[in-house]
Amino acid sequence: MALLLMALNFVACNDDFSQPPVILPDGGLGTGLWDDPYRVSQLANGGKGNDIWVTGYIVGWIDTSGDNFAMNETTCTFNAQATLTSNILMAVSPTETNWENCVPVALTGDARDALNLQANPQNLGKQVTLKCNNERYFSNNAGIKSITMYNWGDTGIKEKPTIYSSSFTSGDISGFSYNDIELAPGLNSVWKVDTRYGLVASAYVGGSRYASDSWAISPLIDLSGYTSAEANWRWAANYFNDHATMLSMIAAAIRVEGGEWIELTDINFPEGTSFSYVDSGVIDLTPYVGKKVQLGFNYTSTSTIAGTLEIDGIKVTGEK
Repeated sequence: MALLLMALNFVACNDDFSQPPVILPDGGLGTGLWDDPYRVSQLANGGKGNDIWVTGYIVGWIDTSGDNFAMNETTCTFNAQATLTSNILMAVSPTETNWENCVPVALTGDARDALNLQANPQNLGKQVTLKCNNERYFSNNAGIKSITMYNWGDTGIKEKPTIYSSSFTSGDISGFSYNDIELAPGLNSVWKVDTRYGLVASAYVGGSRYASDSWAISPLIDLSGYTSAEANWRWAANYFNDHATMLSMIAAAIRVEGGEWIELTDINFPEGTSFSYVDSGVIDLTPYVGKKVQLGFNYTSTSTIAGTLEIDGIKVTGEK
């Protein structure tokens, strides 16, 4: 079989990925392994897990315009005229047009660039095999997230080793802690973990808005021995009045063990006026390799503006 080529034309050196996943015949059932992938239809019938291989056809996308974050017969669109890059729909058949037979796929990073229909309309109807997690997406238990590889049969992307990851929607806070700089009387906390929306910050409680200044802080992430590293997450923000106000009230930062917070730049921020999730983009942590670092998210509010911030999982990967 042909070698699995990497996105930059590198050949995979790991024998586990020296050939593309087997393409299943009609009616076949896979086990989720790299050479025996699930069909997308299996995800709704018990084929769950993390780091599983899933194969199917790209048949459309979900229109989330107008703050409509729902999967239904109105939002599921079966053409290549996509107006966004954040998701696609996959199905068993390349001609599927029934939304109830489809699985929603969240796109981030390199997979977003390669798979989205807005930039790649030629992908409509193509079969693709993904290494991914089965997580709730659009309130659908059979959703696909956290793609680390994709495979057309002879091209793809190489999975970088995971240094640290958290899946807040699974209830996993993976060692996160909170540091309250200010909490107005009547406010006990601003952070919580919600299995639908991830790590959530809000100082709007019981119909009242409270002043606050608080951090959610990751555990130490050891970048020793790595030559490069990067971070990625998805987040949404609402009720901040406008984008500029939101930018003044939330921040993402990094600090070396025992050091001061340094605000991260070159990040994709949400609009601040809807619960539409956006991808943070790939955040280069290479300047911090060889050190132990923490990632932090700062949320602030006032008695007149108390928005809501939602963070859907974090992943840090690197190469040695």
